Amino acid sequence: MENSVPYLLNLVLSPMPRTIVYILLLCFGLVSCTDDTLTKAPEPARHTIELVAFGFADNPTEENKGFGVAYYCYADLDTDSVFIQYRTDSRPDYITIAKTGTIKGLSKEPRILAYQQAIAKYENGTTLSTPIEEGALYCGPTYYSKYTNKDGERFHFYTTHGLDNSIELATRFLVALQSDSRLTDTTPSLDEDKVTVPVVNLPGFNFRPPPQPLPPPPARAKAK
Repeated sequence: MENSVPYLLNLVLSPMPRTIVYILLLCFGLVSCTDDTLTKAPEPARHTIELVAFGFADNPTEENKGFGVAYYCYADLDTDSVFIQYRTDSRPDYITIAKTGTIKGLSKEPRILAYQQAIAKYENGTTLSTPIEEGALYCGPTYYSKYTNKDGERFHFYTTHGLDNSIELATRFLVALQSDSRLTDTTPSLDEDKVTVPVVNLPGFNFRPPPQPLPPPPARAKAK
């Protein structure tokens, strides 16, 4: 019995058992890492379009450069969900309206697919429309669009003057969503300065502010 103790110690400390122990520990570590990796799936890539049509700012500042938001659309192409917020045309006492909902098949809409192909042809951060002549009258809103997919973000500025037809059709489609019956009214929640200030201070943004709304005509006393 006394001789068996040294024998067992030698067996435990012999090269062969130690090798087996190392292999078991290595296997245990690999299994642990594999389990940990499988439980941490990567975040899905967001696939979105953000469209802004600029209007006048209620409170012009150096930061917003006189720009506000006339129309805003955020389309999530992963879920076909949409949020829009816009102003009515009744100036100066306009009303702000917001709508949200799901438009089934939005991500497969031909005008949206054509927009994705067209936007990839242009350098990121550039103006897509042709310049408007100096002194020309106001000819529609200035737009900012940002397209996001698994490859990153692409943003551009434009008016409809000399614009790529595919981008113009997609822009009109997104603006027309304000009348889509599949969207329901919700509470306006967009902070205009949080949208406009970062955009109008981006390199390459060189548009003039839109005209301010005209004041109402003075009341006239009726002649007796």
